[in-house]
Amino acid sequence: MSTPKLNDTSAAADSPVDPDAANVVPASHRSQFTQFLKTLTSFTGDLSQLTCPAFLLSGVSLLEYSAHWADHPDLFYAIAAHTDPVDRMVAVARWFISTLYGSFHSRCKTGTEKKPFNPVLGEQFYCWWPADDKEGVPETRMVCEQVSHHPPVGAFAIENDKKNIFLNGHCGQKTKFKTTYIKVEQTGRAVVTVFPPDGSVDEYFVTLPEMALRGLLSGQLFVELLGKSSITSASGYQTVFEYVPKGWFTGEYHSIKGTISKLDLPGGPLLAEAAATLIGTDASGEDAGGSPTSTTSASSASSTTSSKKASKKARKMAEATMQSAISEGEVLFEVSGKWTTTCVATRLEDGAEEILFDADEHEMQVPQVKPLEHQTDLESRKLWHKVATALNAQDYQQATAIKTTIEDEQRALRKARVERGESWAPKNFVFVSDGASAASKSSETGGGSDAGSMHSLASSKMDLAGPGLQARAALRGLSVIAVGGSGGTEALVDEGLWTFVPERPASSMS
Repeated sequence: MSTPKLNDTSAAADSPVDPDAANVVPASHRSQFTQFLKTLTSFTGDLSQLTCPAFLLSGVSLLEYSAHWADHPDLFYAIAAHTDPVDRMVAVARWFISTLYGSFHSRCKTGTEKKPFNPVLGEQFYCWWPADDKEGVPETRMVCEQVSHHPPVGAFAIENDKKNIFLNGHCGQKTKFKTTYIKVEQTGRAVVTVFPPDGSVDEYFVTLPEMALRGLLSGQLFVELLGKSSITSASGYQTVFEYVPKGWFTGEYHSIKGTISKLDLPGGPLLAEAAATLIGTDASGEDAGGSPTSTTSASSASSTTSSKKASKKARKMAEATMQSAISEGEVLFEVSGKWTTTCVATRLEDGAEEILFDADEHEMQVPQVKPLEHQTDLESRKLWHKVATALNAQDYQQATAIKTTIEDEQRALRKARVERGESWAPKNFVFVSDGASAASKSSETGGGSDAGSMHSLASSKMDLAGPGLQARAALRGLSVIAVGGSGGTEALVDEGLWTFVPERPASSMS
């Protein structure tokens, strides 16, 4: 049976919906909405800590939004079919643009963007896109977990082991009010690891755009992307996207332009080393030095501080090298269009055009999720089920009461951990610092493993309900990052990658 599809992914209505066409803010809540806007304008700090009125909630956990990385699983696993690195980079660019549509436009195309639930620490979301043997469609699987609460950071991993492609990533948000809109800085990154048919290995380091949540004054909220994002491959290619904001009187929403280039720098190994530093391994794919360490002692804290300084210095040098390579490199394609509808790549060599992504022609695929009765209490849909049910019934008072109970329980758990001096660690992920792959030999556990770039997933299928991370990490020679009792990992957001640790194959666990 083929994977079910969303009922409506048409991109015909690209611009925000007319606020007068829908009752965005219920009449009974307009005074509350006005008060909320006043609170926004006077609030200082990260808006993720601000309580949002229930009628503005989406009824879905932010952690579940990670599934948009595989909205089009066929575009994801198609990347691995290409042996030519140019064709493969074009395929990566095509897949990435497809993730933007679901992540930032699909919910507000015919309505209004609403605020998702803030995931609780340790919250998990598991899903998959089923195989279809008749159509030759292989299964794609995903694991997500909230690895930090303050600041909010969600980690995610995707695999299609039949096609030999794997993804690790994490994303956090820093939100601030800016006069007439909310600015969201997305922290984090994603790394795609590919094993093409020719036996080679390639990795792609993906950065994230910034967002502006507009339409506050009318209550008709929608997302506009800002700034730039990039995809850099270890094989020496880079895609850069620039998100062009609409002007006051001219232009259109959601315009995008970009380039796909072959990086060029005298001394190829230097470029390879720079790309590998950004991804988190050395140029040969071996340990680049350092190790993910626990933060439970003074000596380890000092070592961690020193490692961070070295990591920052290495990254600055790598970024300078990559920038030089970009300025001296060769632009192969120019990208233009709108990330909400259609994007086109033009090959500069001969002017040939090809469609990178067409939202009308390529419908989003809905992932499968276990029934609620088979989910644990920390899985997103079961955790928030009663709140979402109340929201759907427009019983906002009941939704607020249940949501408050969940949040109070989490505060009590955090307080208890602090009082007992306990640390918390994720079930499915370890943190791999920049300049160190998860293959790093840990001084605490000894031994090593190649889990950092998800190479190990080629021989170890992702277990959507496997044993605890501590046991798996010990088997793989990894140190588990111990998060403080309050669940904060501020220093860990931009200096490494939260990396999925798969269950070791049974034959090697004896």
